[in-house]
Amino acid sequence: MGEFTITPLVLAGGRSERMGRDKRLIRIGGVPLVVRTYECARQVGDVIVLVSDNGDASRMGDLLGNGARFLQDRESGGGPLAASAAGLEQVDSDYALLLAVDYPNLTGQYLGRLCAFLQRLEDPPNALIPLLKGKPQYLCAIYRTSLAGSALEAVENGERSMKGWVRTLGGSAKFVPERLWRRWGRPETLLNWNEPGEFEPEDEMTDGG
Repeated sequence: MGEFTITPLVLAGGRSERMGRDKRLIRIGGVPLVVRTYECARQVGDVIVLVSDNGDASRMGDLLGNGARFLQDRESGGGPLAASAAGLEQVDSDYALLLAVDYPNLTGQYLGRLCAFLQRLEDPPNALIPLLKGKPQYLCAIYRTSLAGSALEAVENGERSMKGWVRTLGGSAKFVPERLWRRWGRPETLLNWNEPGEFEPEDEMTDGG
């Protein structure tokens, strides 16, 4: 066991093509998804937000406030693996907690427990990835920043999926079964939202404007 530095990294540069609108700005209970994710992440550390360009940083800054820190994606529109690689390359900590903005039920308490679980492991992995119904949640997971080179190489070789890259990590990537993380959060905590109709929040949902 040991103490590792973990930086929450919110991946906020996506185009939300499947959603058909800017997913980051969709409001649940009056709060945009990107703000909900950012506020959850702030409960476990100093957050960095990855955006596509300076204009995007300005738009997100208006939502997140003057204290928000931004990094720019190396390849705008390159997909989640390219964004993750850019983030891992630029973050100065042992690990990065990668977070997409499409987990409407995410809580800071859950993220804190996930980070604490990593700290307690005697043989900490290169990646710690929760499972939901057997499916890895690659974009609500913790990765060693030293994996940046591996991720960048995968992107340069044409890989675009997190799944394909993580497969190359072999046994150094560990998966957290649902029966374990359910002790920390509700069953719906890791439901993610990629397309219209996938998620029906209890609160009213509207586009930001």
